[in-house]
Amino acid sequence: MLRDKALFICMTPLQILIAKSIISDKKIENCSFLIFYYNDNSKYKYYIDLLERNGFDYDFYEIKSKTKAGRLLELFKIKNFINKSKNRKFEDIYVSSINNALIHTALQELNFYRIFTFDDGLANLYKDSGYYIDKEAKIQKFIKRILGVSWSLKLIKSSSQMHYSIYRDKDNIIDEVTYINLQTSSNILDYKGKKDVLKIYIGQPLYEVDECFTQEFLIKVLSEIGVDYYFPHPRESLNGNFNYIESNLILEDYYVEISRNYEVHFYTFFSTAIINIGMMDENLKSYVLFNDYLMKKYKSVYHVFDFKSYIDFVNIGEINE
Repeated sequence: MLRDKALFICMTPLQILIAKSIISDKKIENCSFLIFYYNDNSKYKYYIDLLERNGFDYDFYEIKSKTKAGRLLELFKIKNFINKSKNRKFEDIYVSSINNALIHTALQELNFYRIFTFDDGLANLYKDSGYYIDKEAKIQKFIKRILGVSWSLKLIKSSSQMHYSIYRDKDNIIDEVTYINLQTSSNILDYKGKKDVLKIYIGQPLYEVDECFTQEFLIKVLSEIGVDYYFPHPRESLNGNFNYIESNLILEDYYVEISRNYEVHFYTFFSTAIINIGMMDENLKSYVLFNDYLMKKYKSVYHVFDFKSYIDFVNIGEINE
């Protein structure tokens, strides 16, 4: 008899939050978590501790390699790590990062009957992302072949029995979609009356996206639009004259806490966190920043934010202005 009914494999705190929402909606019992994470920081620790406080079994693996070559060698370590796990048999497995070779390797070493998928974020909505276009390097495919790993982006999508999504009005990676409500740590409380306004910029490692996103450019833009606070991403840090928000919570949970006392205005270039929050609170005010260069180059990304009543677009002018 299998010890656990379901295993959720997560790589980000948001994935953990969505997984917990699936468990609650489907009333799944006897669940375990397998957490892979790249950055050892307080947010990961908080959400891993949250699993323990909620009585979930879990195991975690820190990915310490920084280079592409190191990440490939990590596949051998993942294989050994899974083989040493006390439980490798499950009825169902739920995965989110479907194009990640670490996930493919883990799936190869686990025994299960069915596989399901769930949202990761922008990659599920952006049709040019690695969840829709197979961008796997030849060397990675070669290493996987040596390890006997047959799982791939294509195989996961074709095998998935159902995709669980928090994005109700968007197409997703497969046609079979069940929509769920994102459940944060507590409920949004709508206090009536006037509140002070906080302008918060949502940090992202944008330098990984385009070389135009220099420190100087971002600081200039945010200063000109009068951003007060900066919610940093673990892989990015701006050295501007902002109030830095230090929190163990991911943005969705943080908004629930702060919106009790403040009216929050979010500013972002590409963060789908504003969509996640907007589905929880229709009174959200958020602004997507763009200019002609960015809109032309990343039009399909910006299209993700179209037709949302709680999102306005702000033209910040020319990139080199």
